[in-house]
Amino acid sequence: MADERQMICDRCRRAVPISDMKYMPKGDGGRIGLCSACRAKFNPEEEIKKEAKKAIGSKKQYFCTRCRYKFTYDPKSITNLKCPYCGKEDHVIEHKMQSADKLLKNLTE
Repeated sequence: MADERQMICDRCRRAVPISDMKYMPKGDGGRIGLCSACRAKFNPEEEIKKEAKKAIGSKKQYFCTRCRYKFTYDPKSITNLKCPYCGKEDHVIEHKMQSADKLLKNLTE
């Protein structure tokens, strides 16, 4: 009697025999189960970059001028924008990264 159990591939979402599945490292320290076809196309470095972009892409950097705490916040979130350190929302501004050249240029003007 052959083993006919099947699993779903995490990438292509097809049902494949368990004997065809193998686990590969994922960008966030986890693992994903891939079939042989998806393993042939799998590149771990590319997977890590995709995960990093997905995590950072939607969030913006904010700064609380009251307690001087920098944090990220997803504007699409259902929670209100407030500082996670002090809990206040009246002194939170969007933090815009500036290069050292721009900062020096602004000081000399």
